[in-house]
Amino acid sequence: MKDATQILDAELTTLRGDQAFMTKQLQRQVICDMLGLGTYRDHEWRVYKDEKKSSWRSRGDYIARSRDEVLSTVDMRRLLLALFWTLQSRRPKDLGTLVAIGDDAFWLEFLHLAQAAKWRPPLLWQRVLDSTSPHIPAQVRVAAWMYYLTMAPKSYKGSRFPQAAFERLDHVQFDATQKTRWDNLVGFGLEALYKKQFNKVMLAMDMTATELKDWLTCALDRQRPELVAYLLENHGEADLGMSYRDILLYVVANIHGEVALQLIRRLEELSPGICVGYRDRRGHNLLWYAASCWQLRSTFAHPYTECGQPRDQSMLGRAKKSWDAYAEEHGKIAASNADNSKLLAMLIRYGVSPFEANEIGVTFRDLDDFGRLIGQRWAFTRLRQDTPGFDDAAYWGLDPQKEQ
Repeated sequence: MKDATQILDAELTTLRGDQAFMTKQLQRQVICDMLGLGTYRDHEWRVYKDEKKSSWRSRGDYIARSRDEVLSTVDMRRLLLALFWTLQSRRPKDLGTLVAIGDDAFWLEFLHLAQAAKWRPPLLWQRVLDSTSPHIPAQVRVAAWMYYLTMAPKSYKGSRFPQAAFERLDHVQFDATQKTRWDNLVGFGLEALYKKQFNKVMLAMDMTATELKDWLTCALDRQRPELVAYLLENHGEADLGMSYRDILLYVVANIHGEVALQLIRRLEELSPGICVGYRDRRGHNLLWYAASCWQLRSTFAHPYTECGQPRDQSMLGRAKKSWDAYAEEHGKIAASNADNSKLLAMLIRYGVSPFEANEIGVTFRDLDDFGRLIGQRWAFTRLRQDTPGFDDAAYWGLDPQKEQ
């Protein structure tokens, strides 16, 4: 009986013989770039000596290869890898290797799924998600899930998961009504809040009948954690008009640095187990709410408008504004080095596991691995590429016995 490697090689040889498919794919510039084929023009592939493309250059400026030559020499495994990434919504700068994604059993199954779906991305990734095959790696399921979150969140027509599984997380945001109420705060108190003169802020709070919730939400929105800490220290949930859970979600998603750790520590003291006990309706624990990728935050399918302009950053849970505020206060160099590692490590020490799966079957560790795979870890989990992965129990403070 042939093993997966032999079968895969045989089927790739058969695919090489499909001249119509091969020619169509190899003419695509994105495939040419990934495989180093240069540029397709006038029924040949040209690799320019100065790496520039120009139709008027003389034949001596480039090396030309015919269709028969390209089809007979192209590395079919690398072509399969290139096709995998072109079918995705996010791809790495470097092509990488097949083994970094999965073994030959997976690639054989992927080839079958892609051919059955006629290489159409929505149908392919739907079948990947619906499949229960043990050969499909977790990071490929993340890739499939990310395709829908990025490209077409309402186009999943599979039978395994509900449509709601492709919605954004339940981030806490302040509506227009609440923001209007901030305008009614006492003038000098609001000015003092901006200037971080908290004695004057507390004086303004005592002088008016303004609800504490208005001051609390304004302090959260304006990145004034010191006032938030004061309010938590001196008032309960009923007086604040906002649950500890909602405050926690907002802090984890939008406040950074040591002050975020202080607020989380205080919330854990006020409500023991609040961190480890949180799950949203789709099974995401608190670690997911620290993720910085817009797919999990935005109500839109794309971070840009149809005119190409960035959308209102408030739709991203104010995450970008938070980092900008951190940079303004501590300097751009400090901000560029201020990753999420301390925040995530604290949540893990409180018992929040990066190995706990959501409704799709994806863990936070899987999301992080996918970000590392495509070289965009910072955009996904706000961690550097060289920060240890979650398998490093000592670094993250995990209990190895508990996670087994």
